[in-house]
Amino acid sequence: MMKANDARQMIEEKLHSKIVSDERRYIAKRMDNAFSKLQFSCTIDGNILEENAHWLEELGYRIEVCDKEGKPYVKISW
Repeated sequence: MMKANDARQMIEEKLHSKIVSDERRYIAKRMDNAFSKLQFSCTIDGNILEENAHWLEELGYRIEVCDKEGKPYVKISW
């Protein structure tokens, strides 16, 4: 049987991986919507995970963290 700390760590890693994947699917959906409207950017309300920001930058997208009236959002442009 695995130790409790190992089990906790394994579950935390799997949950984090799911959160990253879910957010990537959401971002891709927003981007696809912008593509279909012939737009050169899209916005995501709130913040995105650092891993996803780096992933997008590695793919050549520009990431801007913005704030409008105290409400953060992320602008993704191409």
